[in-house]
Amino acid sequence: MVKGSSLGIGILIFVVVIIFYINTQENPHTYSLTDSPISIASYNLQVFGISKASNPTLMQQYVPLIQKYDIFLTEEIKDDSGVAFKELCDNTGYSCQLSSRAGSTSSKEQYGIMWNNRTSLLSMEDFNLENISGFERPPVKLLFQINRLNITGNITSINSYNVTIYLIHTKPDNAQQEIDLLEQMASADDSKYIAVMGDLNMDCDYYKGNNFVSWYQLIPQGTDTTTGSTTCTYDRIIVNPQLNLLVAYSGVDGTTTKEMSDHRPVYFYLN
Repeated sequence: MVKGSSLGIGILIFVVVIIFYINTQENPHTYSLTDSPISIASYNLQVFGISKASNPTLMQQYVPLIQKYDIFLTEEIKDDSGVAFKELCDNTGYSCQLSSRAGSTSSKEQYGIMWNNRTSLLSMEDFNLENISGFERPPVKLLFQINRLNITGNITSINSYNVTIYLIHTKPDNAQQEIDLLEQMASADDSKYIAVMGDLNMDCDYYKGNNFVSWYQLIPQGTDTTTGSTTCTYDRIIVNPQLNLLVAYSGVDGTTTKEMSDHRPVYFYLN
């Protein structure tokens, strides 16, 4: 019986590997549903439009950066044609979605959402379309399903759970008010696992508050998330206590350059 069970497990693993190999040959950006942590990042791309999308050097830097993460969320997409983000998305092989264009002036921005096959975007609520006051660029609320393939003994299963993410780029001069409103919005959400992410401008001259005190700051105050001469923790990942229990580790991606953006990506990994 032991030999038979071992043989069966071996055959099962072999089949999974072969299927994954075939998929990756057809689509080199298909990822296996292994038991490794799920990675989520956000990045202010600093005026990402046609000019950056037409720069081969920059695109060769953006694409592998995005592919390091299972979910990659971006701020400051500035291209009313939508061509620039589509070019970026097509090069990654990810599934992608854009928010509506938001802003009270002619200089409007969009959020860009990218994800691979280890996750699924179940829904996106675009608060810009709901005429919510108090925000220059209202957040989007994203509901992701996290999928994990586990092989335990002779049992293979996919474990899934949902994570709600509020993505925002606050207006610097109005950061305090917008963060206050964002905290009210996220705290009223009855989802089990919640994260607040993006360029919150939550430091230096723009912010002196004390929000989300019962939540966990995965990017601690004093962490530099910029590529310039300032040392400011503008970019944040804030999670509720339940989601914090699943966090493996988090940090700032220091591999980016100031030519790519004046910000650096912030990320976290989920078990």
